[in-house]
Amino acid sequence: MNSPQVTVSPAHNRGQPSMRGVTTGLIADAYWLGENVADEYGLRRHELLVALWFEASQGQQRFRQNEPRLWPM
Repeated sequence: MNSPQVTVSPAHNRGQPSMRGVTTGLIADAYWLGENVADEYGLRRHELLVALWFEASQGQQRFRQNEPRLWPM
């Protein structure tokens, strides 16, 4: 199993933090809107959690103000 990586490179997505070609901000937005992010963007659960963790700790302020959300079973 490969480790999930958040990539920040000027050559990809204008330097915005990304995972598998999708910005972590877009992943977090979709998750908070209730979309099935893992299927839509081809992410595994651990990759989704890393992207959400990144946005919660390093991302824009709007993600750091939200209440924690339970993982759907």
